[in-house]
Amino acid sequence: MATSIQQKPLYKNLVPVGQDIIFVLTNSPVVQAQLEVKFVARVHISDSSIVSLSNTGTQIGIFRTVPNNVGAGIFNFRDIIETYVSADNTTGKDSFVKTVNDGRGGRYPLHLVDQFSRNENLSKFFAVQFSVEYLDTATGVIIEQDFRNSTNYNIFNGYLDYNAIFNQTGNNFGFDMETSPNNYVLNATDSRLLTNMPLTVTANKEDYGTVAIFREALPDKYKITYLDFNGASLGSETVDLNAANGAQDNYTNDTRYNFLYVGLYPANLRNWSTTFQGLIAAGTVASYTVRFMDAATPVSETFKVNINCPTLKGYEPIRLCWLNQWGVWDYYTFTLKSTKTISTSSSTYNQLGGSWNDANYKTNSFKGGKKTFRVNATEKVRINTDYITQAEAEGLEYLINSPEVYILNGFLQETVTEFETKAVNEYVEPVRLTTKSIARKTVANDKLIQFEFEVEKSKNLRTQSI
Repeated sequence: MATSIQQKPLYKNLVPVGQDIIFVLTNSPVVQAQLEVKFVARVHISDSSIVSLSNTGTQIGIFRTVPNNVGAGIFNFRDIIETYVSADNTTGKDSFVKTVNDGRGGRYPLHLVDQFSRNENLSKFFAVQFSVEYLDTATGVIIEQDFRNSTNYNIFNGYLDYNAIFNQTGNNFGFDMETSPNNYVLNATDSRLLTNMPLTVTANKEDYGTVAIFREALPDKYKITYLDFNGASLGSETVDLNAANGAQDNYTNDTRYNFLYVGLYPANLRNWSTTFQGLIAAGTVASYTVRFMDAATPVSETFKVNINCPTLKGYEPIRLCWLNQWGVWDYYTFTLKSTKTISTSSSTYNQLGGSWNDANYKTNSFKGGKKTFRVNATEKVRINTDYITQAEAEGLEYLINSPEVYILNGFLQETVTEFETKAVNEYVEPVRLTTKSIARKTVANDKLIQFEFEVEKSKNLRTQSI
């Protein structure tokens, strides 16, 4: 009897690396009859195309496990492969930002993308070649045999909640992200976008942001419909998924183009859409909807942006973006009072009161006593939401869990030269969420829901040393 793969992940597409990725191997004749038996796994990761297990260039390691008490070898590859996927912070190759082509990728903040950006780090293809090895007692040589190949899996930098419902067929189990109600592959009218925030959001006209999608053969475009203050249409425009917009026009078994980031917030549209620019200038647009399409057929749920009207409160809006459950970005603009504080710590020394290295001892009033050698200064910002919906509250709970949080600065009217010079530093500021817990709020319990958070800028303020 040959080596058999008794258990494997149930689904091959959209496998979050934050879940256990279990394979179980058996080979009873070898386990029962041979000495020093081990099951062997050669793990392959591919950045783009589907893994060919004959290509040693994609092999990241060889791993072994001994049979357990019932003769089965169990592998959990989660800790191995999750280090090979990560967040995308910059635009992918041939994306456009303010109509400027990022020809090599990695040049501009991802959140500013005009239309589409491919992912560079979010997802990979993963496959394993298994075998069994044992000691030949006659020769003392290790014999390896019975090679078995897994299928290719599309892994990505996401995780599942513990209450996620797994499907099981035989020994195999997994979370189905391809069919309703969890259909994250864009192919039906209820197909979902990769966000934990509500599908109707409020944003300022200066706010940047992306929505991430997973697609295979579909869609081929998205449609924006602009609405006035009465909800009447002001017109629409479509954007094709093609190479000219930072995507590809069809599925190519390249995981970098399966997950796409789409710039759908007001500032992103202001980067390139003359239609939207005109409506903003005229002050007639109040909101807009976005839907992904296959020809004339919708293949996604509807995403809606309500454009926030300026208030007389005068508060500085603070927009945060954070890595969500699906390894992509969610956003929220805090529009009420924000308080900034600067905290310092210093190193001191005792300075002599005069000069000991001249012909005569000289005293100076500015010398002597305890002096500050260096000041370390950090800035903290306390921010407040307005009254929010329960859906918004549930989405903001993922902010607490996120390992990456940033302040995202808004749209600037600048020339291409100015943008290319300053884009790296002027839009994204890394922060650390210092709020450690929030009370889970519901409309039933709390009637009105409001949150306060505190963030600390990750980089110390610049100071001098003496």
